[in-house]
Amino acid sequence: MTLKSKLSSTTPVLFRDAFPDHVVVQVSDRVVDFSLNDIQHVFDDRQRQYLTDVWGVSPEQIINVRQVHGDQVRRVSRIDHTLQEADALITDLTDVAIAIRTADCVPIFLYDPGSESIGLVHAGWRGTREGIVTKTIDAMVEAYGSDVGQIRVMLGPHIRRDQYEVSKDFVEYFPGATVVTEGRVYLDLARANSQQLLARGVQAEKIFDCGICTFADMRYDSYRRQGTEAGRMLSLMMIKDSTCMP
Repeated sequence: MTLKSKLSSTTPVLFRDAFPDHVVVQVSDRVVDFSLNDIQHVFDDRQRQYLTDVWGVSPEQIINVRQVHGDQVRRVSRIDHTLQEADALITDLTDVAIAIRTADCVPIFLYDPGSESIGLVHAGWRGTREGIVTKTIDAMVEAYGSDVGQIRVMLGPHIRRDQYEVSKDFVEYFPGATVVTEGRVYLDLARANSQQLLARGVQAEKIFDCGICTFADMRYDSYRRQGTEAGRMLSLMMIKDSTCMP
């Protein structure tokens, strides 16, 4: 039985304005649960079938990390499936996919056309507070000489402000990205990360947002909506070898 995702045809549309055709970007939906199935992060048969049949990506091409809600950035310079602790990855390799898992946190996709390098960030509130997206850009600048003003960014599906009630401490953590309504505090993760990107020198016209709320859109997993029953969605980014493209 061939797996078909509701997003298999619409995901490229979400990112069309942000990235050229040779930059592959995908976000899974609830058709397949990409939660960890063991400590080694090995894909099971159903996940492998989805990756191969729906996305056309070999699981052996994918580099994963063990996410810890921190600010560590892993540079991928070769195929290495050793599972390291990190919440962001960068690479300039072709045909090597970097991947993260989310269920309300923000997947942030970065592309520098000058150095032909990419970055993929898992930004929950902890990572956002630690400035993980700007640290990922710093890593791209150091590793690949990226021009920050040319970097293009897409914010993927995540829980949106109106659904993301937090404690009052967050007003201090994110003074420019919280809203207080009738004594309740709501956090805008998209705004918080966009503010950091702009402060780092990313151009406003190069920051895109898919606009999808994982809590409100039932196609997606949401920890806030489903609790411990929530699965994990896989976000993936890869530079295809343009010399092999039709």
